[in-house]
Amino acid sequence: MTKRAAKTDDPGRERAQAMARKIYAVIISEGGDDRDRVQLADLELAAGDATAARKIYDDVLAKDSTSAEALRGAARAAVTGGDTNGALGYWRQVIESSEPGGTAWYEARIAQVTLLSGDGRRDDACNLLRSSRGRSTTTGGDSLAKRLAAMEPGVCK
Repeated sequence: MTKRAAKTDDPGRERAQAMARKIYAVIISEGGDDRDRVQLADLELAAGDATAARKIYDDVLAKDSTSAEALRGAARAAVTGGDTNGALGYWRQVIESSEPGGTAWYEARIAQVTLLSGDGRRDDACNLLRSSRGRSTTTGGDSLAKRLAAMEPGVCK
């Protein structure tokens, strides 16, 4: 059900999303775990309800402040809801709880640079870019490091 709800080209997507949201709401009401809550929040966000999604992610984070899935989701929900500073805060938490130079670390850096430059804070974005050079520690980090480096000419004008 969640796979069908995630497909953008499926004509039954909205119906599948609504059904999946109802199913996960019941699972949670019957004692589901934090993975179920994150899944429901992901579905809420995909359905366009960033406020509900962020609340669920924050509920998960209240129990486990280092949940990578909840931090990433909360950051995406904050962006969708127009809260750039909130999103930057969540991404900062991802940075602080991730291995420097790893995939999650670079994913967060890319998001931070994108948000800062999009918000007119190019100097801050450029400083983050430059401080992130040469930190890759994984294969996934290598490809994300290249992506981050490719952003530099457009950000650091």
